[in-house]
Amino acid sequence: MSSPKKKQIGNAEKILRSLVPHTSLIAWLVVCVVSSGVPHHVSGSLLLLQSGGGEAGGKLFVPGPTMAGQCTTMVTPRYPIGALAGKPEPALLVLRVRISRTGNLSPLYVVSGPTAFENEAMNAVRTWKYRPYLRDGEPVDVVSDVSVTFTPGKAAGIVTHPNR
Repeated sequence: MSSPKKKQIGNAEKILRSLVPHTSLIAWLVVCVVSSGVPHHVSGSLLLLQSGGGEAGGKLFVPGPTMAGQCTTMVTPRYPIGALAGKPEPALLVLRVRISRTGNLSPLYVVSGPTAFENEAMNAVRTWKYRPYLRDGEPVDVVSDVSVTFTPGKAAGIVTHPNR
């Protein structure tokens, strides 16, 4: 194999390892990405794979929009007083969460959003409930991303049932 090809595979492997750590599918994905020598975009849906470890902790990663349809109970977060200097504005945080086979959430970490809202976002999602995700007809623990929207002046603790 030529040196530029080895470098290309090494770079692709580094990127894929950051996305899918400790999975046996890395080699297969690397071959798919660089086999033609033309840069490819790796779709997020390709990453809906069982991880052998890493950030998902061996859990199945299910995209947020898929799991949003499983949400049965949401509680609005409290807008943190003094979170932003000046006029309060809406904010959006994305959290990576573990959803258990019983439908309970455990926040893992913040994917994106203002740091001043992190604690309130995590407190709110701990109260959310989901229908279990089924794999081969059996409920399984999954990892997903959830969006938490903060609206100034909106009452905190309002319970909704979006998909009951």
